[in-house]
Amino acid sequence: MKTILVFVLLSVSLISLSCKKSSTLQGPDDGSGQPAVYLAVGNQYNWDYAHVHSGIRIDYEQADTISRDSIINGNRYFKFSTGELIRASGDTVFAYKDAAQIIYYRMNVSVGQTVEFLGYLLAVIDVEIDTVFQHPQRVIYVSNEASPPDTLIHGSYTAIFGVLSYGKQYGTSSVGQDLVGARLDTVTYGMMP
Repeated sequence: MKTILVFVLLSVSLISLSCKKSSTLQGPDDGSGQPAVYLAVGNQYNWDYAHVHSGIRIDYEQADTISRDSIINGNRYFKFSTGELIRASGDTVFAYKDAAQIIYYRMNVSVGQTVEFLGYLLAVIDVEIDTVFQHPQRVIYVSNEASPPDTLIHGSYTAIFGVLSYGKQYGTSSVGQDLVGARLDTVTYGMMP
């Protein structure tokens, strides 16, 4: 099971698909002063999901779109078709859940640091410049693998595209998701339906 999750995590870093680039898409790593992730109404994301339970694996693909924006407590959040409300400010991405704002992740981190990632406290296990959809950028890898938890969690994220992968293993079950494509400002990266 751990092998599946490691494969899911590492597969994103190996994705190198033919796509167009846009010089208008920038992230905080380039000194542009842009927020930690590129959010705009109409952006689309294509995810590969895998669920494994007692040796049975189910794979599927799902698209997610930013359908609109909303002002909540004076902050502009972007609503995804999955219902998530996300906003970026400086190097931090926030989510609005259960009538409260939580930190989704931060970009200004270093290896060994404990960080929040999608509501979990995880350790930064690697930070490297990698190519994501032929776009070199700083990728942050997080995990709780150094501690002996009942649940193993891995993830990765970057500027511009946001969360690249997420995997969770508990008992004989595991779930994982990988970003396999995005459409930002009508520019397509990777595989889109």
